[in-house]
Amino acid sequence: MRRWIMINCIGCVMLLTMQLISSQKANAQQTASDFFKMTLSAMKYKDYDLTVYFATKSIALNPTFGSAYWDRAIAYDFKREYRKAINDYDSAISYYSNNSDLATLYKNKGMVYCDMKLYDSALYDFDKSLDLNPEYGLAMWNKGIAYDGKGMYDSAVNNYTRALKHFTSVSDICQLHLLRGLAYSKLNKTEKAKNEFSEILKLDTGYDYQTAYAKFILKNKDSARWVIRTFILRAKGNDDEYANAYFNAARLFSVMDNHEKSIGCLEMSFDNGYKNFRNIDTDRDFDKVRNDPKFIDLVKKYEEKDRIHNQNAHPDLKK
Repeated sequence: MRRWIMINCIGCVMLLTMQLISSQKANAQQTASDFFKMTLSAMKYKDYDLTVYFATKSIALNPTFGSAYWDRAIAYDFKREYRKAINDYDSAISYYSNNSDLATLYKNKGMVYCDMKLYDSALYDFDKSLDLNPEYGLAMWNKGIAYDGKGMYDSAVNNYTRALKHFTSVSDICQLHLLRGLAYSKLNKTEKAKNEFSEILKLDTGYDYQTAYAKFILKNKDSARWVIRTFILRAKGNDDEYANAYFNAARLFSVMDNHEKSIGCLEMSFDNGYKNFRNIDTDRDFDKVRNDPKFIDLVKKYEEKDRIHNQNAHPDLKK
């Protein structure tokens, strides 16, 4: 299975590199739309260096191509080049007039500000998003996260409550109950917090991250560990899901203050292809292990591996 995945990933890189080479040979014939198709292909394979490269080519040929700015902003966010992401979202906003698109763009820009811990700027953009689309649940959700970041937990609870009315997925609903329960805990409203975690156990029969978290809070570490083993074993055979399962296990073991297990699971996640370093930077579940020298060294090691891989895969991007 791992060998097939490796060949498949190499094939993706070769395909994208061939597109890059052919685009360089035929720049005179390529249009902005051609480069944007390559942008979408690179984004699909989570190759954010190539996404930026092709989007930049597209914008050079059509400086008013709003979709290219939008996708380049997403790539810059994943690359943790947050100011560039903000600038591109601002450019994209200037080329859209549809309220639904604009609401999404302002919500996305607010999320970047949250990544930067600039919560007042984030709240401004979430409010702009909700002015354009008052029923936009994701904007309410992320507004709650921004208030949480500011330590304004009552306001966070209010926004999580508003958001709950707009979601039907069990996973989404459980995540909002988890966030609301954690906010109640910070307000020392213990019974309300317990009710939120109990609601998760009623809803989440699939034994996921939220179930393990709730079992840890309401019961004990052993019952949470059993859920973690369950969702890791269930994901085996699907590389992306397996990497994500170990990533979620690393988050949970950090919450349980088990540094060794958290760091070990994070390494397993990296070994199975996880490379979203932005999430590692911004996820509050890692706060208990974030300053552990072993955690810092592990993340640096795999960031360097990823940098070298990208450099070797696309040497022409440096020209």
